[in-house]
Amino acid sequence: MAGVTSLSDLLKISLFIIGYITYINGQGPPQMIQCTSQSNSCKCETPQGTIDLSPLASNDHNNPAFRDQPAPGTIDLFSWNPCYNFNEGSVQNVAVCQVQGGGAFFSLGTQESATFMTDQTKGLQIRYTADTLGSNTLRTSYVQLICNKDIDKQFTATGESPPASAQYYMAIESKYACPQGAPPPPVTTPRPSPGPSTPGGISIGTILCIIFIVVLVIYLIGGIAFMKFRGKEGAELVPNVGFWKELPLMVKDGGRFVVSKVKGKSTSYENI
Repeated sequence: MAGVTSLSDLLKISLFIIGYITYINGQGPPQMIQCTSQSNSCKCETPQGTIDLSPLASNDHNNPAFRDQPAPGTIDLFSWNPCYNFNEGSVQNVAVCQVQGGGAFFSLGTQESATFMTDQTKGLQIRYTADTLGSNTLRTSYVQLICNKDIDKQFTATGESPPASAQYYMAIESKYACPQGAPPPPVTTPRPSPGPSTPGGISIGTILCIIFIVVLVIYLIGGIAFMKFRGKEGAELVPNVGFWKELPLMVKDGGRFVVSKVKGKSTSYENI
């Protein structure tokens, strides 16, 4: 009997390997992208856009979107529904269900346990977990998301791999597994626009005028005090009084010189 059992196990393993290779060869390339933000059990944001599986989902709790898909080389069946939990057989409120050949039903995870993840080989997947009561077995299922813009939906099941590992693999190939729309814009900190104004709104010209007035006041007050200290009186208290008396004449002469140049006269500044 031992030899027959070993031969039977070897045959099962061979069928599984053949079926798995056939399954892999029929799939499109994996999506090596990251989910940066998961909105719910069937929607996530990626750098390439949003992946939303809700168009594939069934909201009928007794009829999942993908029901009783056989795994190659086995007699087990697998059901999956994105977004909403469903009921099948003896299991209630599950996202993934396994029906063994003997008719036993097992939960392979709920929507609440769904997590988008990226595998180094299979690319972007949804992982589900279920702690099967009474068996002390943590069952984990993976649904690979394969982008194919020419296919509406095609669900396939690989089954348990390796055998007795409580790890179950499936795949959905669909246009809805592709990132849609433009990626969200990056968050940037606004920079102040360059210009002649200071952060408070005062222009450079206003600042220069303020500085000029302050310097002039200091010059007059300091000069008058200094001249008073030297014993000067009256108009002589004004610092550099000679310069200020001659300033109007110099302005007048400068104006006449500019006007003569504009009119084309060859009058020299010294003659003026």
